[in-house]
Amino acid sequence: MNAQRGAIVLVPFPFTDLTQQKPRPAVVVSSERFNRQSDDAILVALSSNTKRPLADTDFVIWADDEDFAGTGLRLSSVVRCGKLVTMHQSLILTKLGTMNDQRMTNILSLVTKALGLN
Repeated sequence: MNAQRGAIVLVPFPFTDLTQQKPRPAVVVSSERFNRQSDDAILVALSSNTKRPLADTDFVIWADDEDFAGTGLRLSSVVRCGKLVTMHQSLILTKLGTMNDQRMTNILSLVTKALGLN
């Protein structure tokens, strides 16, 4: 699958200690150019655990948002913009949906913040 920025995909996302991985949704944040020139894509993790305290680099997508259906997610989810991973595009299991432009602007801003690039 050719990754596209803003796509919500299902991938075997690794735990941060790299001892395990579990299928989970993620958002493609790498640029279209990067995705075309590389076999890899850069992703941020999604979590349905909205009760956990939020980091200042987290972004919540609520199930009652007007365009939630377009995300392909089943539950409200937290975009964990500080949990980035680079993985081969062949590991993308399926595309679930897409983030709208406003959400992607917020997500990319929070990724920039998480990396201290602002």
